[in-house]
Amino acid sequence: MNDNASRCVRSPRSWRRHIMLACLFLFPSLSSANTEGPYIYRVNGGEATITGFNLVYSGSLSIPDKLGGFPVTAIGFRAFELCSRLTAVTIPDSVTAIAREPFRDCASLATVTIPDSVTNINNYISLYCSSLTNINVSDGNPRYTDIGGVLFDKNCTKLIEYPGGLSGPYTIPTSVVVIGDSAFCGCTFLTAITIPDSVAVIGNSTFHGCTNLTTATISGNVAGIGDCVFLQCTSLTTATIPANVTNIGAWAFCSCASLTNITIPDNVTDIGQYAFYECTNFTTITIPAGVTNIGTWAFNSCTSLTNITVSGSNPKYADVDGVLFNKDRTTLLAYPGGLVGPYTIPDSVTAIGNSAFAGCVFLTAVTIPDSVTNIGKEAFHECKALTAVTIPDNVTNIGSRAFTGCNLLADVYFCGDAPSADIYLFYNTRNITVYRMQGKAGWPDVPAPWQDRPTALWVPSVPATNLNIGR
Repeated sequence: MNDNASRCVRSPRSWRRHIMLACLFLFPSLSSANTEGPYIYRVNGGEATITGFNLVYSGSLSIPDKLGGFPVTAIGFRAFELCSRLTAVTIPDSVTAIAREPFRDCASLATVTIPDSVTNINNYISLYCSSLTNINVSDGNPRYTDIGGVLFDKNCTKLIEYPGGLSGPYTIPTSVVVIGDSAFCGCTFLTAITIPDSVAVIGNSTFHGCTNLTTATISGNVAGIGDCVFLQCTSLTTATIPANVTNIGAWAFCSCASLTNITIPDNVTDIGQYAFYECTNFTTITIPAGVTNIGTWAFNSCTSLTNITVSGSNPKYADVDGVLFNKDRTTLLAYPGGLVGPYTIPDSVTAIGNSAFAGCVFLTAVTIPDSVTNIGKEAFHECKALTAVTIPDNVTNIGSRAFTGCNLLADVYFCGDAPSADIYLFYNTRNITVYRMQGKAGWPDVPAPWQDRPTALWVPSVPATNLNIGR
């Protein structure tokens, strides 16, 4: 997950912060920070920056313009975090800068008033402020303004932040050209969004965690869907990607569990990693001719997906019976997670790609042909119904964590020499026995472990190719 997304993930409320703040107020001599009343602050160059605040403070607050005789010019990173009883904050005219997430998790905060003097605001003023309905900017501020409590730049061409307590649908004004990174992040009461044709840029993580958002109407002039834009929008049922879009970012629609289908426009060339991961209601997806890059895990854990179709004119990718391959069908790239039962990999395949079968919880058995020489990392990650697998003698490399989380996997049969692999090959798959054939190189003496799993001799009574079945 990228940096913008990680900031929008709710972390556990840290007891360490509570203890730290309590110690600062009870034993101020233990820290280089200064305290005055409910405030913790630091002084640099004769100016004070607020870095913390008493968590038990209740009600509205007018921040003073001086602390310890020094002008207050900045509000620091998460300075008021977890002040759950704070209801309103007025920032003084002395402040020029507001750092990221100053009021994170201030659950009762309804209004923040920003004065003329503030010229630098980082993102996430209202992150997880579920009662905040009004970011009020002084009319005389030269850099910022608000419309209906929503924060914009002065010219209203960039939407910077939408208060987390506003509920219902929202239509972005037609003056807006850019929606800033994380502008709506964590706005759990937002139900629908209309993005006008004036908008050309949608930032990363814009609607991340808008769990009640059901509909997104996107401007036809948007050229790209950034990273994590609709990540964890679990109620999203309708989203149309405009024809002009050329890239769909990493994690863009990840965990949109209510989304049943989506059309990828012909102009798209790049689909990022995890772009549609855990879209559990997808049944089919079509890759157009222009797509030349598909990131790993792009369609994994889509447990209803049964068909990946690729345009016949695509120069890089192809499909066979709904399974995604490279163009010459030598690498299997993605197996749909909704397919049930056993699967036989075509003889044309020489490599199983990274995460190719990951999250395929209904896969019961897989037949790997002798043509395969490489199995990518996490290739069968969390194939929870897989019980046995046979590795052909031509396989020389198996990537890290290829069989992690395969709860029922008990028997792995190796036909050839020990392949290159690491100790994480069977991580979190506890009950495996590794069967190897007599006279093959690189194996420990039975029953000594290989990759942290016990070994046993295997003397097949029928050709190994007939044993490539789940048991």
